[in-house]
Amino acid sequence: LFRFGKWLTLSSMLTFVAGQLDKIMLGKLLTITELGVYSIAFMLSQVTVSLMHELSSRILHPVYARAGECGPEALRSQVRRFRISLLLLTLPPLMLLYAVAPELIGFLYDERYSDAGWMLQFLSLGAMITVVLLPAESVLIARGDSFHHMLLQAIGVVTMAGCVISGYRLGGTHG
Repeated sequence: LFRFGKWLTLSSMLTFVAGQLDKIMLGKLLTITELGVYSIAFMLSQVTVSLMHELSSRILHPVYARAGECGPEALRSQVRRFRISLLLLTLPPLMLLYAVAPELIGFLYDERYSDAGWMLQFLSLGAMITVVLLPAESVLIARGDSFHHMLLQAIGVVTMAGCVISGYRLGGTHG
């Protein structure tokens, strides 16, 4: 319990940091107006990711844990089955969001928020990566491998920090 719990606690902290790191760092780099526009784009991009998080915690964790008790082949079969279904549920809306992001922002908001359109496109690409990786995280937790789950979160934090800093240095707000 202690071995599993300590990594899970650290993983939870890293998950929180990873979820807020972009806003923390961008708060230092962008103007308050740019950060507000980014926040709008971020909120819209996270709708599908939130759905995937809910499905993962309420459905995948229990299903994978039960399948894992039956052996690796049963777990592999369940992962394959659910992963395809969830990706078919979540990727098309994100692809559509990417395709119509500037028009959607133009429809929902006035001209002052137009930059949220291109931001939403990039954020929806990131959301696509997230929904592809989320089921794998559920497998690690279901198998009781909180250490590797924590490592994934740590890699995510380091990657996010590196990308924000590099992107801003190379391309300013657009970077």
